[in-house]
Amino acid sequence: MISALHCKRESRWWGDLIIVRHDGDAVSGLVPLPDDYLEDAGHYVRDFYWRKIREAGWVLHVFTSTHRRNGSLWLLELKDGQMRSLMHTRAVAQNDERWFDHGQLQIDHLDGDASKPIMLRLHGTEYEIDQLGRQSDKKVEEHWVWDASKRLFVMQPESKETSK
Repeated sequence: MISALHCKRESRWWGDLIIVRHDGDAVSGLVPLPDDYLEDAGHYVRDFYWRKIREAGWVLHVFTSTHRRNGSLWLLELKDGQMRSLMHTRAVAQNDERWFDHGQLQIDHLDGDASKPIMLRLHGTEYEIDQLGRQSDKKVEEHWVWDASKRLFVMQPESKETSK
């Protein structure tokens, strides 16, 4: 059983995601994070929360960021005492050259209708300043569908970035 989920931050740029397991009244150890998360996640956790997704179960959503305030969304599953990555994608940008509305893409969970596949829709507007100081923006939208046989989310080809 998970007893605590904690993000430890050191200064602005570094931190650790820690998941503590307990058995009865005693802490039995830390839940190891997936290797791909440890290798590719940002330097600190910007935001995190648990959400139950039909068929997938309880999924930890983690937005990570680097010291340059660019980063990713990770969906992690706890199964048999181990964390496993279900998806990750670029979803954080909040610096002087490039940024998303609200600093990160927004997520719509489309998993309420059992007659339809489970889908996540990530969306927002990305703004960018080029070397000449000109600002451009584009709509970003990604569709991720749950693949039950692989137990992961797969990006759909209709996902797009369109300039205005």
